Amino acid sequence: MGNNKKISFGFRGWMVILYQAIGFYLYVVYNSFAQNIQATGNEMMYGWSAARVPTVYTITIIIGVIFQVIFARRIVNARNIKRISVLFMILSVICGFGMATIFLNEVLWLLLFALGIFFSNIGCTLVMGILIGQWFPRRKGTAMGIATLAFPITTGALLSIFAANYFTKGPLMAYLPFLLVAIAGIIIGLVFVKDYPEQCGCYRDNDENMTFEMAQAMMKQEIEAKKTSVWTLKNTLKCRDFWFGTITLGILLATSVGAMAQLTNILNVYPEFYAKYGTIAMILVTIIACLGSYLLGLVDTRFGTKTSIIISCIFAIVSGVLGLIPNQYSLVIGLLLLCVFMGSASNFVVSFSAQYWRREDFPSVYAVANPVSNIIQAFGPMMVAMIGFRIGFHQAFGVIGVLGVAALILICLFSPAHIRETDRKYRQAAGLSADDN
Repeated sequence: MGNNKKISFGFRGWMVILYQAIGFYLYVVYNSFAQNIQATGNEMMYGWSAARVPTVYTITIIIGVIFQVIFARRIVNARNIKRISVLFMILSVICGFGMATIFLNEVLWLLLFALGIFFSNIGCTLVMGILIGQWFPRRKGTAMGIATLAFPITTGALLSIFAANYFTKGPLMAYLPFLLVAIAGIIIGLVFVKDYPEQCGCYRDNDENMTFEMAQAMMKQEIEAKKTSVWTLKNTLKCRDFWFGTITLGILLATSVGAMAQLTNILNVYPEFYAKYGTIAMILVTIIACLGSYLLGLVDTRFGTKTSIIISCIFAIVSGVLGLIPNQYSLVIGLLLLCVFMGSASNFVVSFSAQYWRREDFPSVYAVANPVSNIIQAFGPMMVAMIGFRIGFHQAFGVIGVLGVAALILICLFSPAHIRETDRKYRQAAGLSADDN
């Protein structure tokens, strides 16, 4: 396939990116809004425990990981992955309406929260991530860099709007605008999205340097090759570089998601500063995170996923050092540095699996990389909350810095050349061509 440098992804391609962005957006609504605002509101109004919410989040992500390990292979080889993603989004929206309207008891609300996290997380990371990889095998970094703008926009810019509506108009009016956008996402998925671009007359990466017949033949060949991928669960878990990469990705997700889940509590360490500059801080979170998500996506596409991950690890280390200093400005700067890779951390799991493995092997590897990184990420909100509330949020940043050092060491040990060597060995043992694709 020729090297197409056009910026445009084509109309259908943009619809796929928008669909992925809305998936991320819906997940953040449950993860950030529920943990930052509604958990506190429920504690104030109903006497429930806000501290239980991060724990339920962690347990839910772990259950989701078990689900993915058992069923991911079936999802990867399903005839209609798009349809599965739409189903998960519909179930997520139903849970959201429940969280906004049902207040019979704390256990029921926590159950709806858990289900909302479960469906939105698997839908936007595993299922939609496969679609992104199949539509943009070479430009997935840029595509996901745009889609992950949903993280900072939702967490930074829209969190304050949700909070204002929640405490003045009630939970239903707070959730309703966000759930209506999710419903629009469902319509986009049903009407415009396909498993492969060739199924609607488009080309991967919007590259038209091949005939439609050639693209169709490539798609059919890839669909068949997916069924016999040499990167089985056993072979993937045996690969040392898989672990170097996924543990690093899990750490980046845990630190960024953990901090964003406690965003208002971190800023409120200095109540007077928060009251005076809280809105400005939220705006800065949005702007810097948007720039970081997009720019790291461009670095990913141009220089490779490993380079982009190394940069993110350095930001995590510096963030930890600055956040550890007992000063409100240093704390905010440390938080903003985490925002740089907040959206890209989810992007990296797709890029990592798509860049260092063959196209036909991407879904199989991604189906394992996603749950492994997620199980590490699951402990992020609980870790930041436990350290923050018991010892202090400055100390939580110190732990983030240490984790950043560990992540940097691991990603430096990661070797794409060793993956290619292992891939050739597996393919030769299976009687398949070991030529690089």
